[in-house]
Amino acid sequence: MLGSCVFIPIERIAPSIADYERGLARCRPAGEFVNDQRAMFTIVHCTETKREAIDSRAGEAALWFMNMAPHVFRVARANWVNLMRGAIGEGAASGLMLDGPEPPPSDEDLNDAVPAIALMNRQRAGHALDPEEVYAAIEPIDTVVIGDVATCRRKLERLAAQGLDRLMCLMQFGPLPHEAAMRSLRLVGERLLPEFHARPPRRRAGGPR
Repeated sequence: MLGSCVFIPIERIAPSIADYERGLARCRPAGEFVNDQRAMFTIVHCTETKREAIDSRAGEAALWFMNMAPHVFRVARANWVNLMRGAIGEGAASGLMLDGPEPPPSDEDLNDAVPAIALMNRQRAGHALDPEEVYAAIEPIDTVVIGDVATCRRKLERLAAQGLDRLMCLMQFGPLPHEAAMRSLRLVGERLLPEFHARPPRRRAGGPR
């Protein structure tokens, strides 16, 4: 299973994996074996301190990624936003494809009840964003792994607990400076990867092995 969990409520991951496992149990392999792995993709930026995470403006870069996704993948913006709200049974590519320019965000969009969505819309409208406010909105979202080492470790622990075997990490995105991305790579490689690499894959009860 390859999927994106960027900005998706973490509670939606385990049901997605359960759907995959039910399909896997019924599949007839096209090759000699079943590639029984669960992998998802998300944004990762790790820093030594919370202050450094805020000042890096990685949160704004993550919002930029989400704002660009409809154009890059030609998928209606509402599809991505619905996923951020926790929509069930819909992927970003479901529904109508993006065809033509998008209308500017409305006043309602700029004041969305979900802070990350409101900030994404304000960024799209060209408003200057406060990095403190952006970090405060993103920090509770476990599927956006941005923060100091302890915060990233906690978020990775929660992602692993959903039953994932692999996490595909986008570590240079948007206007995030190259030097900041390189520091994050080193921290993840030295402080986080060894302890996660040493663990056996987790399987939820009842899932295929």
